[in-house]
Amino acid sequence: MVLVGNGSFIGGVNAYFPQSSVTDGWLDVLIFKEVSFSSFWSMLTSYLTSEEPEGKDLVYFHAKKVRVKTTPPLKVDCDGEKNSYTPVTLSILPGHLRMVVGDDKALNERKGYQDP
Repeated sequence: MVLVGNGSFIGGVNAYFPQSSVTDGWLDVLIFKEVSFSSFWSMLTSYLTSEEPEGKDLVYFHAKKVRVKTTPPLKVDCDGEKNSYTPVTLSILPGHLRMVVGDDKALNERKGYQDP
């Protein structure tokens, strides 16, 4: 199994890449050579300590681009969407997503909510 992320959350869960950043320009890649108790324990420890996962069944690294190729081709799950198959190439696209954020007070005021 291969997990690739660009931030500390995958599927809304803060677990796999605790020190990752959406602004650093790097993908975080975690390869499970074998799904085992040891790899599960490493993931649990990573979640509890915010340290990078490590173990004999895990390979963790950063990359600008990742190509995943399997035999036979397998479905790719991209944030719950399973519309493609391996081989797949994943990369960072700097500046392709713009976000407007503000504080909760401004958002609440626009929605008509008031502080108690």
